[in-house]
Amino acid sequence: MRHILLVTLIGLITCFGAKAQEPTQTPTDCKKFHDGKFIIKDPVAGHSDIIVRHKNIQIEHLQGKKGYMKFKVEWPDDCTYTLKMIKCTGDGCDDMPKDAIFTAHIYATTANSYKIRSRFSTSAIEYEYEIFKVK
Repeated sequence: MRHILLVTLIGLITCFGAKAQEPTQTPTDCKKFHDGKFIIKDPVAGHSDIIVRHKNIQIEHLQGKKGYMKFKVEWPDDCTYTLKMIKCTGDGCDDMPKDAIFTAHIYATTANSYKIRSRFSTSAIEYEYEIFKVK
């Protein structure tokens, strides 16, 4: 009887120990994606965009289109950022909601990419993208 109780106790401790080692929902290495040059592939729109983010400014160049979009970037926490449009020139400006705030939450990372769930403040539609760091 004592042997069964001991085996059960060891089994419970092992289960709880394994549970404690599971990764958290929010990655801990988001800061390495705060600055740099990135490529985002949009399968819905059928194009890729180049993103350059430095400190509190992000500039996006839409592949195959003239112009760019410039955003103010804020990081409320290490894995969440918001974008507010500062300037838009050329093609693609009509597609962007005016005065909207784009909020992105990083929910997964790899060595050279991160995945976000995002949405505009003017819409309930949520988007998911994988963004690749190139520099």
